Amino acid sequence: MLNFPAKISQPDTHTYSAKLKGVGVCKISKKTKPPAQRILQLHRTNMKLTFLTTILLLLILTVSFAQTSAVKRKPVGKLSGLVLDEGDARVVNVKIIIKGKKFRRVIKSNDEGQFEIWLPKGRYEIRVPEENGWYGSKHKQLHIIPQKTVKHNFVLRGIRQDVNHP
Repeated sequence: MLNFPAKISQPDTHTYSAKLKGVGVCKISKKTKPPAQRILQLHRTNMKLTFLTTILLLLILTVSFAQTSAVKRKPVGKLSGLVLDEGDARVVNVKIIIKGKKFRRVIKSNDEGQFEIWLPKGRYEIRVPEENGWYGSKHKQLHIIPQKTVKHNFVLRGIRQDVNHP
């Protein structure tokens, strides 16, 4: 059985007495730092550990992100073109539907009648649906090639809106 009644003989020394079987009572002196210094030392150690842990975590995240993005990155090509009417005027804000294997995206022509999208390598079907006074386009099959631009222009026919039209 061990007894450790603490007796302080000096401000920075603790003396412990212990009963050990077969030996008797032994006195053990241990120099310790004052509590404030000990707390400061523990705080510094904790800060070092926190800093090292943060650096290690950032390193692991950076490496795992680099590996993930490298694995998932597919070669891409660009699809671009214009949406025009029968008089070669540009048509703005028109939906363009792009479908591929396990892929569907709807984009719109910009204020100049242009559209552009980056797509993974593969075969796609594109079309313009009927809406906003325009007949829809026919379905067009395109093949996107990595690092190449595939251009396709749509020419739309307007739906006559006048009441006197037969």
